[in-house]
Formats: sequence, C-alpha cells, structure tokens
Amino acid sequence: MFPKGGADLIDYYLNDCLNRLPLELEGRMEGLSVKEKIRLATLTRLAMNAPYLDRWPEALAIMGQPSNVAMSLNHLAKIVDEIWHLAGDKSADVSFTHLVLVYTTTELYMTTDKTPNYQATQHFLERRFEDAATVGKAASDVLQIAEFGAKSVLGMLSSKGLRF
Repeated sequence: MFPKGGADLIDYYLNDCLNRLPLELEGRMEGLSVKEKIRLATLTRLAMNAPYLDRWPEALAIMGQPSNVAMSLNHLAKIVDEIWHLAGDKSADVSFTHLVLVYTTTELYMTTDKTPNYQATQHFLERRFEDAATVGKAASDVLQIAEFGAKSVLGMLSSKGLRF
C-alpha cells in the first residue's frame, strides 16, 4: 500500500488533511476577518496533527530527508495555499511567505507542547502572527523608502538632462 514506506504514509496523511480542512472549517468562518480566518484555519490544520504528535518529529525527520524534500515543500505550499484560499485572500504577496514561516515554526513548536488543548501552541502562533505583521510593516516601510530614494535619484538625474 505504501511502497516508499513512511514517506508514502506521510504523503497520504497530508493529502487527507488537505482534503478534510475545508470540511472542518465549514460554517465556522462566517463573519470573521481575513486575519481571523487565517488564524482559525491554521489552528484547525495544526489540530489535525494532535493525535500523532508523539510520532510527528519522526515524520518531520522523514520529510526532511533529501529524497523527500520536494514532496514536503509541495505539501507545505498546498497547506498554506489552502489556508489562504479558505480565508478568501486572493493576493500573492509577502504575507504568503510569512504564513509559511508561521505555520512551520508553530508545527515544530507543537511537537513539544504538553499544555492542555495545546494552549502554549496557540499563544506561540499568536506571537508569530504578531511578529509577521511587524516584519511585514517593516518590509513595506523599507520598500517605500527605497522607492522614494530611487525616484529622488532619477529626479536629480533628470534635472541634469539625463533621459530615462
């Protein structure tokens, strides 16, 4: 049934979770903001791993093997894309990358969480979202400064008679 052993089992499990995520969220997202939907979808997807957390570090190790990295990255992209889609956000910006980082770090953190109902993981996730928002704002500010600088330089060069 699983010719490649653990990697095929993990592949099957991750595909199954991806298919079940919309069903798990059905009727739970109405009235929420996009950010709230992303948080709920992320927590819901992470909760699917809860029954297997005692073995999840082993699964992560298998997914990190060179022969399985492509499969692992493909699943990570699908998970984040599905969360993004379910939240109703159609943009493809830096926030997508932030969610990849937030999801992976929280998933890893969850493997060590022994608190009831994974409360520590929920707090960890909240802090990562706050960090991502701060980094996103900082990146936006840097881009605005760079754009202003570039326009200023081009303006000065244009005033010297150079054409662009």
